[in-house]
Amino acid sequence: MSRLISLPLILVLAMLVHVDWHFARPLHHRLSLDWSSHWLFGIAFFAAAAWYVARRWPEARWRAAAWNVGLALVVAQGIEPVLEAAYYDHQLRYDVEPERWRALWQTLGAGIPALALVLWFFRHKSTHSLR
Repeated sequence: MSRLISLPLILVLAMLVHVDWHFARPLHHRLSLDWSSHWLFGIAFFAAAAWYVARRWPEARWRAAAWNVGLALVVAQGIEPVLEAAYYDHQLRYDVEPERWRALWQTLGAGIPALALVLWFFRHKSTHSLR
């Protein structure tokens, strides 16, 4: 299993999920764009992640994608909010507002099909040149 995990990929995906939250969240927060089409960004970065996974683990691309995306979501939606509260509010708590969950589900609703489509496209490593 550990051979299917890429720490840099997990951290980049977690960071991009967090950036997507900044694109989506209402303007009354600082560093926000209130962009209703933020999920387009999710399509792009999940498709790029799928390309990387298909290139690095062609024979186990589905399992590798599941592990890396799953762990990235744990970091982005589980660990990062706790660290944010600890840094800004000096409290150890998990306080995630409904808007953040809504933005995440919209991004995943667009990004996961894009990831699956790219993984499916690279189903035969002999058919598609990845290098």
